[in-house]
Amino acid sequence: MPAWETARLLGKLIETSPQETERLAALIKQHGIRLFWERLEEWKLPTELTERLQAVKQVLQVMEHSASERSKPDGPGPTG
Repeated sequence: MPAWETARLLGKLIETSPQETERLAALIKQHGIRLFWERLEEWKLPTELTERLQAVKQVLQVMEHSASERSKPDGPGPTG
């Protein structure tokens, strides 16, 4: 998904201003989505925006963890 679309959806989710959405899009485009989240605290963003983004980051981490747990086998597999 293009950086602008990602930022637009994220902006709708956390209700950012058009200027904040543009800033998010620029950061995502420049650094990629993974580095954007990894380095979130380094960006000089307003405190309220950073807090909302951190909440989204936590939700994404829980979802990622949950997905990885579901993909693990429940027990030993067939032993051939």
